[in-house]
Amino acid sequence: MGNTQQTKRSQRLSLREMIAAMESEDMRSHLIEIQYSHLLQEEHKTPEEASRILLYSARGLLSPPKIRRAISRGKLLSKRPESAKQFKDEAKGARHRTELEQALRNRHNLTPVTFGIDELDALIPGGITAGEVLHIVGGEGGLKTSLLLHILCNYAKQGGQALFFSLDMPPETIELRRFMRIMDCGRERAKEHIKYDTEEYRRARELLEEQDENLSVMGGPLGLGKMQAAILVSGADLVAIDYVTLVDGHKNELDTAREVTRAVRNWRKTWGITFILLSQMSRESKRDAFQGGTGGHGIGGSSLEQLVDYELELMKDEPLGNGGNPRLIATLRKNRAGQSGVSFEIFPCFPSLTFTGRAERVERDRKRKALFSEYLTGRTV
Repeated sequence: MGNTQQTKRSQRLSLREMIAAMESEDMRSHLIEIQYSHLLQEEHKTPEEASRILLYSARGLLSPPKIRRAISRGKLLSKRPESAKQFKDEAKGARHRTELEQALRNRHNLTPVTFGIDELDALIPGGITAGEVLHIVGGEGGLKTSLLLHILCNYAKQGGQALFFSLDMPPETIELRRFMRIMDCGRERAKEHIKYDTEEYRRARELLEEQDENLSVMGGPLGLGKMQAAILVSGADLVAIDYVTLVDGHKNELDTAREVTRAVRNWRKTWGITFILLSQMSRESKRDAFQGGTGGHGIGGSSLEQLVDYELELMKDEPLGNGGNPRLIATLRKNRAGQSGVSFEIFPCFPSLTFTGRAERVERDRKRKALFSEYLTGRTV
């Protein structure tokens, strides 16, 4: 019995030495993935025993979330070894661009996460950090996806690894939006550049290919199981879902929001990943906004509101003068890092749907009317 325990102890120390010998965290994580399958298949350990051995062996060599994440990837790849190839085939920009190019040319008629907007970023000192959740809520056509792309592209440009689940728009449309951003033009002009393979388009494509190292896009329909596999295989530290109630496999929007909330809570706790979740504004919030209120809540109930660390509401307001585009008002409704309830006008650039880095503080012009009046019976006024 003593010899058996000593052998197991020496095997664990040997495994620990192997992990410690790896030069980088990525190499250590990859070794843990491989060793998980080895422990199951060669040493006939149960999944629980394999996880316990790896957690013990890697203790102090990687952060606990990264160890657990590597073990989870090992579990995934031992059951579904095709996941890595499937992710590469489905999520990289080259495939989406090829489909976009073919579609258009075949037509004859045709690191912390920041907003990149100084005034908003100042409200969250240090930015949105690992394991935190930002919720962006607004009405249809409220430029939620455009702001999200602004955040993701800035994050990727700074070297962060991001994964975008685009459930509202197909990946080819997101690629077109990315081209619009780089070429600083509208949708139809960008299509012309792609269709005729102009020099501007080729330069923009080169820039996007550089971004592809850090930004992956997957389209729907997607259920939580496939999304979890993609998160693990991608190695992303920032994951965006546009939008929450379009996740596949649930009966209704309320159930979807609850299940997505449960999954995101588990993913961020276990793997230390930052999330950006987008939601359409609920009917009640739209009605409230029409009557002069703010504080829009996403479709699907209160489960998301309890989960998130920051909630940004986007609302369109009438232009101050005659004509012009509607003004876009961003209100930080929830802010675990500091001040909330602060509103700014932010400035999208049309027709490219990019954003300038500035904002101007605004306040409500008309206060909401009180719902209750004083009860005066028996009082002397």
